[in-house]
Amino acid sequence: MSSSIDSNGVATSTQVSLLSNEGPGVLIVVVTPALLVALPLLLRGAQASYRSRVVIAVILGVLVVLGALSIGLFFVPTLIAMIVSISAQSTTRSAPTSSPRRGS
Repeated sequence: MSSSIDSNGVATSTQVSLLSNEGPGVLIVVVTPALLVALPLLLRGAQASYRSRVVIAVILGVLVVLGALSIGLFFVPTLIAMIVSISAQSTTRSAPTSSPRRGS
């Protein structure tokens, strides 16, 4: 948002969207976290999915740190969601399985 006052003392303010200000190239930066988080859904097997989630969490962490002064903070919710996803999957993987009793 920018504001200006003309010679008559009339104040005007305008709002510019990120897309109109930066151009269509900014969509790549904005969509990248969502695409990274969706990647494990395409993989088959729990082990491959778990490893990809860990790698993607590290990549998102790097993006947050590198872009912390600008758009990086907007990646934090995606990073938190990926960490929760890793925690939930590792809890499921380490949970003991019950076996049916014999001779009951």
